[in-house]
Amino acid sequence: MKAKIFAVILALAIVWVMFSGYSGSGDGNKPPAGLKENPASDFDYKYVAAQSGIKITKYTGTSIRVRIPEKIEGEPVTVIKSAFSGSGIIEVYIPNSVTSIGYEAFSGCTGLTSVTYKGNIQL
Repeated sequence: MKAKIFAVILALAIVWVMFSGYSGSGDGNKPPAGLKENPASDFDYKYVAAQSGIKITKYTGTSIRVRIPEKIEGEPVTVIKSAFSGSGIIEVYIPNSVTSIGYEAFSGCTGLTSVTYKGNIQL
């Protein structure tokens, strides 16, 4: 029971963090100015046929400002699992292609101050 309550609280916290950086400017899903897309080599990932796309499982890069690519190896990035757990990131841009974010995706990211995402997700 405690684990379920913790999971719900963590999911709500992630949603709050994701939308606290929302500018409301109506500019679609444009990344923040000057934030270049990180290369695929900055991520551990795998293709998941059931989700018709790439699941990012870990961020291995060194930048603290991250822009997740919309596609890797020609396939859309659709899932972020525990990718950033415990990393030192402070900002992340998530493309519209992502439709599922694991509740532990940003656990332990104590310096995270900005998440930009304007798509539709499942928690």
